[in-house]
Amino acid sequence: MRRKWRLDPSRFLGLMLLFIVGLQGIPNASAYSNKLDFTFGGFSINATNSSTNKTAKVSGVGAYQVRYRRAITRHVDFLAGYSLHFQKVFTGDSIYGLDFGVIYFPLTASGAVTSRSEDVEVVVSETWRPFIMVDFLQRNFQGIQTTYTGFGGGVGTEWRWTDTMGVIGQVRGASLSAGQGTSATEISVSGGLVIGF
Repeated sequence: MRRKWRLDPSRFLGLMLLFIVGLQGIPNASAYSNKLDFTFGGFSINATNSSTNKTAKVSGVGAYQVRYRRAITRHVDFLAGYSLHFQKVFTGDSIYGLDFGVIYFPLTASGAVTSRSEDVEVVVSETWRPFIMVDFLQRNFQGIQTTYTGFGGGVGTEWRWTDTMGVIGQVRGASLSAGQGTSATEISVSGGLVIGF
C-alpha cells in the first residue's frame, strides 16, 4: 500500500517564517559567536625614525598572525590578535605587536545562522563570506628600536570548509607613526585557517 506524503500548510508557513526571521536577524537567530584565525603570508614594512636618522625596509614571507574574533552583530566581528613578522621566515629582522579592530561582512552573516522553534531548526551557512576590515595596530620594530601605532584596513574573504572550519585570505595595509617625523607603512597578504566555536 502506497502512502501519500502531505505537506501540512501550517508547518510549511511556520518553517518559511522561521527561515525569513533567521535571515533578517530578528529574535531566534544567532551566528557562531567565536572564531580563531591562524594566518601566514608575505609582508612589506617601510619605517623611519627621524630622531636616530635610521630607516628600514623589511619584507619577506614570514608574516604570522593569530586572532580571536567575537561576533557582535550578525555582520560584524570584533577582533583581537597578535602579529609577528620575520624577514626570513623564522629569522632576521622582526616586527611584532597587537591588533584590534572590526570585520564587516556586507553580503553575508559572519558565520552560520541558526534559527530554532519548538519543532524545527534551520541553519543557513554561506560558502563564501567576503569582508572589509578596519583595525588599530601596534608594532615594535626591532631593527630601528621604535614602537609604532596607527590604523589600517583591508579586504578578504572566508570560504566555509565544514560547519566549524574554514579558510581565510586577506590583503591589509596600515599607516603607522611614532611621534614627530617618525612613520611606517605596512602591507601584507596572508591566508590561513579559521576555527569557529
